[in-house]
Amino acid sequence: MREQIRSFVVDALWRLASRKDVSSIVINAHSNGTVIAYDALRSLPPAAASKIKALVTAGSPLRKYTTLFTWGQHIDTMPSIPLWKNFWDEQDPVADRLEPCFEWRRSKDPTPDQLTRLYLARHPETGEKNPFPIEDIPVDNVTSIPHGEGLVAHNYWDNTKEFIPRVAEIVRNVV
Repeated sequence: MREQIRSFVVDALWRLASRKDVSSIVINAHSNGTVIAYDALRSLPPAAASKIKALVTAGSPLRKYTTLFTWGQHIDTMPSIPLWKNFWDEQDPVADRLEPCFEWRRSKDPTPDQLTRLYLARHPETGEKNPFPIEDIPVDNVTSIPHGEGLVAHNYWDNTKEFIPRVAEIVRNVV
């Protein structure tokens, strides 16, 4: 099933990137969609990957896949993308910071030496691997959403104070 989903997303991104009227693509993914997006980006041909200008992740469990499910070094590289912003709410049990290194644990603020990056970017021409610069952006969905049911801390889409305006700004800046 993983391969079918990855193939579907890679095909969709490839078709979008192949269009002459598309010069930039922003991927905005939430929750397990961030895992799918990451998995697809690792398989995306360089010509298509070069049109991905930003990756926005929200409520991402990618760190859990890396550490708990021992994907570890098996998912360490993807094409270089100019901008990766990761939104996370500390109260969201699904979400994690993605900037700190493998050894960081959620219960503590990362030390400067732990901000060495969890993921690596692969240069499309040389294949050289470098730390992938991810900016973790904390939000507070619980207090920013005036009403809600269920897991409010994981509801980024109704956070019109902290999340939605920042995503809109990212898209405007890419365009």
